[in-house]
Amino acid sequence: MLIYPFLKKNQNIAGGFLLIEALIIITLISLIVTLGLSFGTSLHKALVRSEIEKLYSACIYLQRIAMVTNKRQLLTFDINKNTYYYQGHEERLCHYVTFGTTIGIKGPPSAPTNVINKPITFTNNQIIFTPNGILQSGTIYLTDASKQHQYALSVPVSQISFLRKYRYDSRWNYFP
Repeated sequence: MLIYPFLKKNQNIAGGFLLIEALIIITLISLIVTLGLSFGTSLHKALVRSEIEKLYSACIYLQRIAMVTNKRQLLTFDINKNTYYYQGHEERLCHYVTFGTTIGIKGPPSAPTNVINKPITFTNNQIIFTPNGILQSGTIYLTDASKQHQYALSVPVSQISFLRKYRYDSRWNYFP
């Protein structure tokens, strides 16, 4: 039985690779690298989204606690340490996620008119949750370390406070 049917019976195979074998190896290596890069990008996007969801949950929790206890609640951010604090609890952002956006992106997400120059637009880097359910207006921007994926959590100016989550894909898109 011949391994390489195109060779004659008495013809010896010289050491080394045939051209077709080399092409197959190069193709496999390219495929593995491409899959690895796309997995890494998807992972980074998922990490930022996970952090925005966690922050959103903390805000909903504090809003409800303020209403139930009839006491004002605070959520305080430390941009330099990538952390936020509430009720004596400290939450640190994942090491690959940070407060901020890519240079040149405009905000706020609901009406992007000005270039974003601060990762947190809440006064004194705090969200105040009042007993009547009203939140002070502002936006928090999160991005990955390579600044490829941007998300925002925003409280618009209104008499009824609600939180909105946005993802940036060449423009801000609201997602529930």
